Amino acid sequence: MYMTIGRIFDLSVSKYPNKEALVEPEKNIRWTYKQWDEQINKTAHALLEEGV
Repeated sequence: MYMTIGRIFDLSVSKYPNKEALVEPEKNIRWTYKQWDEQINKTAHALLEEGV
C-alpha cells in the first residue's frame, strides 16, 4: 500500500496525539503531534486566505 508523507503524518497524529513529535531545543520548542498538526493547519489556512 502506497502512502504519502502527509498520510503517514495524519496516521501518527491519530495514533500518538500527545507524544512529542517536534523538538527544537535551541528555540525551546516542544510540540506533540497534535500541536504540530494544529500549527500546520493554521499555516495552511493563512496561505489559502492569501491566495497562495
